[in-house]
Amino acid sequence: MLATIEKYGGRFLVRGGAHTTLEGKWRPGRVVIIEFPDMAAAKGWHGSKDYAPLLKLRQTASEGSLIAVEGV
Repeated sequence: MLATIEKYGGRFLVRGGAHTTLEGKWRPGRVVIIEFPDMAAAKGWHGSKDYAPLLKLRQTASEGSLIAVEGV
């Protein structure tokens, strides 16, 4: 998966690890944050033929949400 992310200018900022919810009721089992240069790169990666087989595998093996957020 790393090669497909890097191809679109992305890099992992957070990939699992211990986490604590300080406010609210959100209790994720795992948190992954990937930084891309812009929204177009993130969408390009997610919709790419490179990532498609990995996306299918991830969706078959796990349950989760994926969001894209613009900002710094």
